[in-house]
Amino acid sequence: MKICILMGVTPFPARKNGLTLRYYALAKSLSETDNEVSLRIFPHIEKTWNQDDIDALQAAGIKTTAADSYPIKTPSITQKILARVSALLPSGKPLSQISYNYKTACDYFNTSEDFSDFDVVLAVTSSIFELYDQLPKAKKAKMVVWDEVDSLPLHFYRRYQAGDSVLLSKKYEFIKYKAWERDLINRADKACYISKVDASFSKGNADKIIVLPNGIEHSELHDAPLVDLHSDSIGFVGDMAYRPNVKAVKWFLDNVWPDYVEKNPSCYFYIVGRSPEQSVYDEAAKHKNVVVTGSVDNIWSYYKSIKLFVCPLFSGAGLQNKVIEAMFASKPVISTTIANAGVNAVNGESIILADTAEQFTQALNTLRHDASEAHRIGDEGRRYATKNFDWSTLTEQLLTTFRRHLGY
Repeated sequence: MKICILMGVTPFPARKNGLTLRYYALAKSLSETDNEVSLRIFPHIEKTWNQDDIDALQAAGIKTTAADSYPIKTPSITQKILARVSALLPSGKPLSQISYNYKTACDYFNTSEDFSDFDVVLAVTSSIFELYDQLPKAKKAKMVVWDEVDSLPLHFYRRYQAGDSVLLSKKYEFIKYKAWERDLINRADKACYISKVDASFSKGNADKIIVLPNGIEHSELHDAPLVDLHSDSIGFVGDMAYRPNVKAVKWFLDNVWPDYVEKNPSCYFYIVGRSPEQSVYDEAAKHKNVVVTGSVDNIWSYYKSIKLFVCPLFSGAGLQNKVIEAMFASKPVISTTIANAGVNAVNGESIILADTAEQFTQALNTLRHDASEAHRIGDEGRRYATKNFDWSTLTEQLLTTFRRHLGY
C-alpha cells in the first residue's frame, strides 16, 4: 500500500508534545513495514517546520516532504465579528475551530497537493482533515482516515466533572463540538481515537471508528542511564504547562503530601517535565522535599530511577502516556480512575487506583512498606504495557484495518 501521513506540524523532536510523540513513533513504525509510506507536512497556520527536523526524520527512515508556507493575513475587525456570529449559529463551526485564513489555505492546498496516487491518507487533526476533504475527488486517495487523537468534547466534559467553572458560552461550544465531531466522522472513511473512552464519547458511527493507542519505544528505556535521586522517591512526569498536569500536581501537594512527608521524612516527590509554569515552582516551595526538574535530557532515566509513580489526574482525555511508560519501566503506579480510563489496567493487578487523598496515602504506605507487593505490581504493569502497547503490534492492526476497507 501507498500511505501518506498528512500533518500540519513536524513530528520532531518526538517528545515536543503529545502529537509529535504519537506520530514520530507511528511514522517510524509504518516506515519499517513493506508499505510505501510518506510523511507530508502542510503548514496550515504558519511555517511550523525547519530543515533540520526534516533531515532528522529522513535519517530515522521516514520519507518526509514539506510544503512552503503561504502568506498569513491579519484578520480585519469585520472578519472577526463575522466569525463570532457564525460560531453562534447552530450550523457554524465551534469558535476555536474557525481559521481566518481558511480560504487562503484551501486555495494554496488545492494548488500544491495531490494524493490520487495514494491508497490511504491519514489526516492528522481536524484542520488538516478539512483541508483534505475539500479537495476535488480526482485529487483524493482511495481512503482517508481522520485522527484527532483525543476527543475534544471529552476534555471539556472532564473539566466540568472536575469542578471547573464553565461559562454558558462554553457549554454551548461543547454542544457544537459534539455535533461538529460527528459530522467529521461521517465525512471520513474512518475516524481514529487514542482510546476506547474517547471513541465512545464521540457517539459517532461505530463502524467508522478505529482505536489506536500510543505504543512504547522499547529501546529508549533500555538505553537510558540512571539519574541520582533520593532512594525513597515518588515521581510524576508530564508537560507542566498542560493545565490538567498542573492541577494534578497541586492537588497532590495540597491534599496528600503535607501529612505524608511529615510521617515519612525520607520521601521526596519529583515533578518531572518541561515548561513548568511559575505556579508549580511556587506551590513546590511551600512543601518539604519537593523537586521540580523542568526539562530533562532523557525522561526514561527518571522513570527508571524513581521508586513509585503517581498520576493524580482528575481531568483531561486520551491515553495517559505517562502511565503506560511508568508501567513499562516496572514502576508501581498509583493512578486516578480517570487517568487509567484509556489504559484499562486492572486495579490491584497491574495498577493501584486511588481517587481520594486517603486512598493515595494508603496506596503509598502499602507499596513503600511492602516490597514484594510493590515488585508484583511493577512486574504486572510491565507485562500489561508490553502486551497492549507495542508499536509493531498496533501498526499491524492499523494496516489490517486499511486492507479490509480497501479490499486488499
